[in-house]
Amino acid sequence: MNNQDSDFFNEVSFLEKSKKDFSTVTLVNIKGSAPQELGAKMIVGKNGELLFGTIGGGKVESFLLQYIKNGNVLDKKFETWNLQKDIGMTCGGEVSFFIESFCFSKAWNLYIFGAGHVVQALTPLLLKLDCYVHVIDERKQWLDKLPTNESLTKHHVSEYKEGVPLVTKGAFVLCITKGHSFDVPVLNEIFRLQDISYIGAIGSKSKRAVMVKELKAMGLNSAELDLLHCPIGENIGNNTPIEISFSIIAELLKYRDQL
Repeated sequence: MNNQDSDFFNEVSFLEKSKKDFSTVTLVNIKGSAPQELGAKMIVGKNGELLFGTIGGGKVESFLLQYIKNGNVLDKKFETWNLQKDIGMTCGGEVSFFIESFCFSKAWNLYIFGAGHVVQALTPLLLKLDCYVHVIDERKQWLDKLPTNESLTKHHVSEYKEGVPLVTKGAFVLCITKGHSFDVPVLNEIFRLQDISYIGAIGSKSKRAVMVKELKAMGLNSAELDLLHCPIGENIGNNTPIEISFSIIAELLKYRDQL
């Protein structure tokens, strides 16, 4: 074992003893050009921060840091990416990584579709909790209004439903878009995912009835749609964005604590 490997395993041991969540990444295969030698390793914190080592820096490393920050690895994973097609580099080739996550605390991931007035009030409150928040919107100007925080990831998409593949197992999903016509395509795909802990949409009981009817026409059944929380939030407060936000958080905490 060389000194670099020894330092790597010492750092892993230290983090395990400290009960800190982290992931290890090892470069296990190369085809064509690659940014580092086989066996290169790095350690990444739960918020996507580089803690130790490198697998080559540049776009590949940035891609991996964001990939881990988005919660794509819950245990162990083997991934292969094309440097040009998947990562956007000009050089050709493929790289394969073995990624292993060490989680000592259960991650609470929330995916919010929409970044309007309610989400502007809701997001800063959520960031005071121990959770990771992903906000997805078609409107970059609204995403830009949200705070910068290591526990918040903003996803600019051309259509809301493009954000559905980002959603990880066990996540809480909230649809707070521009209206039910934008919510329905997202909900249709969210309900087809596995192991989603909570699915909610903002709106009235009449809006829920319209959405349920449309979702049934898309092939979803009543048993699945019974899991839809709409209106979201506890029956408290008024209809201002800040009080709606408190009601939503109260409901989210109630369901989180039942898991």
